[in-house]
Amino acid sequence: MSRLFNNTILYIRFLLKKERLYLLAYLFIVTFLVLSQASSFSELYPSAVEREIGANSMNNPAMVAILGPVYKDEGNFTLGALLVNQTILFTSIVSAIFNIILVTRNTRSEEETGRLEIIKSYPFGKLTDYASLFLVIFFINFLSFITIGFGLLLLNIDGISLKGSLLFSAIISSTGVFFASISVLFSNLFDSSRNVYSSSFMVLGLSYLIRAIGDLNKNNLSFFSPLGWVLKSRAFTGNNYLYFILLLILSIFIFVVSLYLYLKRDMGDYIFKNKRKKENNSFLLTTPTGLILKLLTTGFVFWTIFIVVLAGSYGYLLSDIDSFMSSISYLALQSSNTDSIKQFIATIFPLMSAISLIPVIITMLYSVSEEKSGRLEIVLSKKIGKAFPLLNLIFIGVIQTLIVQILFALFFWLTGNSTLPEGLSYYMVTKASLMFVPTFGLFISISSLLIAVAPRLINIIWIYYGFCVFMMLFGETLDISRPIRKLSPFEWIGNYPIDSIEIEPLVAILFISFVLVLISIIFYIKRDKLRSI
Repeated sequence: MSRLFNNTILYIRFLLKKERLYLLAYLFIVTFLVLSQASSFSELYPSAVEREIGANSMNNPAMVAILGPVYKDEGNFTLGALLVNQTILFTSIVSAIFNIILVTRNTRSEEETGRLEIIKSYPFGKLTDYASLFLVIFFINFLSFITIGFGLLLLNIDGISLKGSLLFSAIISSTGVFFASISVLFSNLFDSSRNVYSSSFMVLGLSYLIRAIGDLNKNNLSFFSPLGWVLKSRAFTGNNYLYFILLLILSIFIFVVSLYLYLKRDMGDYIFKNKRKKENNSFLLTTPTGLILKLLTTGFVFWTIFIVVLAGSYGYLLSDIDSFMSSISYLALQSSNTDSIKQFIATIFPLMSAISLIPVIITMLYSVSEEKSGRLEIVLSKKIGKAFPLLNLIFIGVIQTLIVQILFALFFWLTGNSTLPEGLSYYMVTKASLMFVPTFGLFISISSLLIAVAPRLINIIWIYYGFCVFMMLFGETLDISRPIRKLSPFEWIGNYPIDSIEIEPLVAILFISFVLVLISIIFYIKRDKLRSI
């Protein structure tokens, strides 16, 4: 039995050295997200009245769908409760994303490239790599538990207690461990890192969707989502440690199952195999564009289905939105001047566009993975232009952008129109969705520039994406200066349909995108694609 875990300590040291920058970045980002917001809340909400207004501003369908329900003690809304309501869900999602990436790049990705086979040629046990990785995951998430929990206490903010701080940080860390175990399981089930990433993020997205539907309908559906458990732990108000314990127990169980599957399979093998293989494939697979479309189809279809379901769910909420918002005095004052449905659309559509942007970014990053694996060399050996691989991905990214935005608008309108007696304007919904297309273009152009100039730094696009989402959700709440918020293209888009669409910023973003694409093509042609990564 011990031979299965031979040289585990040595492999742990190898992983810590290999991933040291990534682990430090994760620790810094999750800690900074929490502590920066906690420190700013004491200035933004110094009195009980202001905290109550802050709570009311989040107690509407749009914010409940995004951040979850508002939990507070009877007649008392502390800064700790406000911190939980505004930060715990998305910080937990950030933790989950970091852990999914960490697991996949050290399991299925290593098997795909053949690096793991070279490493396992040394005297390591059959289960050493998986066991070592899970211990590293526990270690880094335990460190985040320490830095967040005791960091909150060191801020010495009224309303943030020891018990609440430890539960707050424990829930965030255990969420990361849970989704890491999900990725370990999928690494045994699927044949490629692309499918592992897609499936893991799909579980994360479905967890968010199930939680949103359950919270909005005030039923028990959110109990079936790990992200629902995050909110039901009620740090600083109820302090329910049951959900933290459940997350850990379930994580360990999934990991043990993953170890068993890994023990039974061969290196590079996987559980879900395609038993039926076509003798004759489509003619499109003989073309570079057709091949890329085939490879990207599965992940994109999964993301599209998730976006469509989310759109339909949000559209369904429109039937009860007036009564819900009129029951809240703070929002009733706003809705006297502004249609509540337009408020809902103006709040939800930017976030939904940010979610729809993820598969487009994944598509753009595909070029770098092909270069790293050496498969791009085969494509370049054909009679194609030097810039063709990049132009191909840009073209596919633009098509994907239009598909996801049009489908989101369509299904939001279909469900919303069917539930509203007076109907819903398809023209308004489509405009509200398509006005974010220039932001997609900017992300596509920045990705192409990184691919052309510095492919090793391509993951910077995810950092910029996280910054844009952070500004969208918390920029005004944290009173971040307007010039910094304007670094996000989402901040340049108007507040339609509450206000009219401003054409100038959209044209400016498209022009910048076009210029960046031209620069990218020039540098991409000059760069040696086979020796740059």
